[in-house]
Amino acid sequence: MNFQELVEEAGLTVEFPAAVEAEVAGYLTDTGIDDPALTDWTDVPFVTIDGPGTRDLDQAIHVAAVKAGFRLRYAIADASYYVSPGTALHAEALRRGSTYYFPDRSVPMLPRALSEGLVSLGPDEDRRALVFDVDLDRHGTVTDFRMVRARMRSRGKLTFDEVDAYVAGTGKLPGPRPIGPSLKAIAKLGDLRIHHPDRAHMVRYRRPETTVRLAPDGSVVLDNTPRTQIELANEQVSILCNALGAQYLQGGSADLVQPIYRVHEAPEPERIEAFERLVAHVAAQRGLPDDPWLYRRAADMGMAGYLEHLPTSGPDGRLARALHRQAMLLNGRSVFDAEPRPHFGVGEQVYSRFTAPMREIVGIQCHAQAIDRLLGKSPRTRAEDEAIRAQVIEAGNRSRDLQRQLTREIDNRVTAAILGPIAARPLAQRPRWTGTVVGLQPGKLHIALDAPPIDVRAPLFEQGKHQGGGWLTVVDDGARLVKKDGTLVCRLGDEVAVVAATAEAVVVDAVIVPPGELHDQLADRASAALQAWLPRFRAAHPGPLDGVALVLDRRANAVRAAAAVRAANPPEPGDRWDTDGWPADVAAPEFEELTRFLQAQGRADGATVDDALMTALEDADTCGLFDHEQAVRFVTTFGSDAERVTRASAVRLNHQGEADALLAHLTPRRR
Repeated sequence: MNFQELVEEAGLTVEFPAAVEAEVAGYLTDTGIDDPALTDWTDVPFVTIDGPGTRDLDQAIHVAAVKAGFRLRYAIADASYYVSPGTALHAEALRRGSTYYFPDRSVPMLPRALSEGLVSLGPDEDRRALVFDVDLDRHGTVTDFRMVRARMRSRGKLTFDEVDAYVAGTGKLPGPRPIGPSLKAIAKLGDLRIHHPDRAHMVRYRRPETTVRLAPDGSVVLDNTPRTQIELANEQVSILCNALGAQYLQGGSADLVQPIYRVHEAPEPERIEAFERLVAHVAAQRGLPDDPWLYRRAADMGMAGYLEHLPTSGPDGRLARALHRQAMLLNGRSVFDAEPRPHFGVGEQVYSRFTAPMREIVGIQCHAQAIDRLLGKSPRTRAEDEAIRAQVIEAGNRSRDLQRQLTREIDNRVTAAILGPIAARPLAQRPRWTGTVVGLQPGKLHIALDAPPIDVRAPLFEQGKHQGGGWLTVVDDGARLVKKDGTLVCRLGDEVAVVAATAEAVVVDAVIVPPGELHDQLADRASAALQAWLPRFRAAHPGPLDGVALVLDRRANAVRAAAAVRAANPPEPGDRWDTDGWPADVAAPEFEELTRFLQAQGRADGATVDDALMTALEDADTCGLFDHEQAVRFVTTFGSDAERVTRASAVRLNHQGEADALLAHLTPRRR
C-alpha cells in the first residue's frame, strides 16, 4: 500500500519553493538563538515527551514541586520568530495550513530543516521557545501565570511509555538524574488536573485511538494501545496552556492583539433530547437501573458527568462504549474563529491553539499575537493584523477539513486492504471477528472491531441478504435493528461476530449474548426447538414415549434432541438409555439453528449450558408437551462429566420412580 496517489490528489507536496529554501538557509546561518532579549533558561532541565517516532518536537516541559504547590514551565517552539508575515515561509505556511499525516509519511507545513531541526526542541541543543510559566497550588489550581520568551535546552527526547514506567517504579530513569524529580512532579500535577473541579465540564469520550503505519513490506500495521497516565497528564498541561493563552490574548488591547480562538459549540437541545430518548430505550430494553444509565440534564452533571459515570469494563462496558460514541456524534466540529466563544469539548470559556506552532499556521499566529502583547507593540498596523488573522483562520479551518477528508480516505483504504482479500474467499473460509455495535442508522450499522481495531460498516442491504432476505429496520431512536415482523436482530452495544461481506463492509453473523442473558436465551431457544421437533417425532414414531433427551457435544458446541418410544421387546438395560441407538430419522433444523447460536457464543460456561438445557425441558413440560406421558427426561453429554450431568438432570426433571428407572441402569459414557 502506498499513499503517494492520495498525497498528489490533495495537491500536497514535500518540496518547497526556492524562496522558502533560501530563507531557511539564512536562518541556519543566523539562528537567532543568541538573541540577548531572550531569558536564559538553559539551566532548567526541560524534556520532551512524545511518541517514539515524533521528530517535530513542539513542546518541552519542566515541573518543580515547591512549597506552595507546583511551578510549571511549558516551553513551546518559537516558530513565529522564523515564520513572520511578509516572508515566503509565512506565505507557504498559509497555503498549506498545517502538516498532513499519512501512515507512511508526513507532508510538513514548514521545511524539515526547521520543523525537525532548528525550531524543533530536540535534546542537547539551545532553542528559542515561548514558555508558559505557571504557578499552581497544592490542589492544581492556577495562582499566577506569565509568558516568557526564552532560550532553553532539552535534556532528553523521552517517550510516554518510558516516563510512565519510571513514574510507576517499573522502569529506570530515562535520562540524566536532574530530570527525575520533574517527571514525578509532572505525573502528580497531571493527576490533580485530571480530577480538578476546573475539568468537571471536560467531556472525556471513551474512544480508542488507532494508529496506522506501514510495515517495510507495505502491509498495514494497526495499534490501539491505551494512552498512558503520562500522556493524559501531558494532555491536561496542553489544555491548561491553551486556555491560559486564550485568556492572555483576550486581555490584550484590540489595537494591539487580534486573537484567534478555537470554539466548539455545545450540542443543540434537540440532539440532546434525541440522545436522552435513545438512552431511555436502551435502559428499558436491557432492564438497566436508572443510575447510572438514564441521562438527566437536571442532575447538574451534564454530558461530561454522565459519560464519566458509565462503567468502563465488565458486561456493560461495550454498551458504555457505544453510548460514548453516540454522545460524541451529537457535537458539531470545532473551528477557529475571531470571536471568543466556549469550547464545549474541553469545558473552557475561551480556548486557543498555542501548542502546535510547527504543525499549524494558527499556532504561529497565536504566538505572534502573544509576543506583541508581551512587548507592548506590533510591527504591523491593526488593519494589517486583522487581515492576516482572517487569512490564518481560513487556512486553519481549510486544512482541518482537508485532514478530515484525508483521514476518511485513509480509513477506507486500510479497511479495503484488510477486508478485500478475505471477502474474496468462500464464506465458510472467512474468519469471524468480534466487535461492538456502536451505531445504528437507516441503511447501515457501525461496528467497532476488537481486532483488527477498526470501525466498519454493515449495510442493511448486505445484512438482509446474509440473513436470507427480508427487510431490516432501525427502531427506537437507534436502539435496535429488527426484521419486518419485529424480530430482534441486534441492539446498540451488543457484542457481535462479523464476517467480511465486501472490500468495504461486513455483516453480522451472530450476536454474542452477555453471560447474564445467555442462560435465558439458550433455554428459550432450546425449549422452542423441542416443542417444534417432538410433535414431528411422535407423528413418525407412534406409541408411548420412553425417553426424551437433549444431547450436548461440548467439543463442537452442538445440541441435538433424541427420543425413543417404548418397545414391545425392551433392549438390554445398559442399552436402553444409549441415545446413539434412538431413532434419528426426523429432521431437526431447529436444533441446527440452536447449535449455530451456541457456537457463536464461543466457549460458553459449561454449567450455564447444562442448566439452560435442563430449564428448556422443564419449560416444555410446563407447556404440556409431556402431558399423559411417563417418558424419562434428561440431559447428557460426552466425556468425563457425562454421568454427573445425566444424574443431575434425571433427579431434577422426573418423578422419583421415573428417575430411578434411569439411574438404576445408568452406565458412564466416555469418548
